[in-house]
Amino acid sequence: MVHSIPKYVDITHALLEFLLHLVDSYDVERKSVLVKGVSSAFQLLVRKGVIRSLDVLISCPALHRALKERLKRLLACGKLESS
Repeated sequence: MVHSIPKYVDITHALLEFLLHLVDSYDVERKSVLVKGVSSAFQLLVRKGVIRSLDVLISCPALHRALKERLKRLLACGKLESS
């Protein structure tokens, strides 16, 4: 998955932007549920071994800094809400 980011960086950007946009605007009244679900899905990717760590996405030089910051905030919120 993460090995294809350099080759398909535009697709990666589009998918992450779309996902983050949905979390922010799909159902504002239930945003916390969406944040928890998306964060859980990313954590499941790590637990199942699809990727070793989410740091690979967050520190990827091919991704825009603003996108990585939004992803970090989403994941941090998901961790706070699940505790």
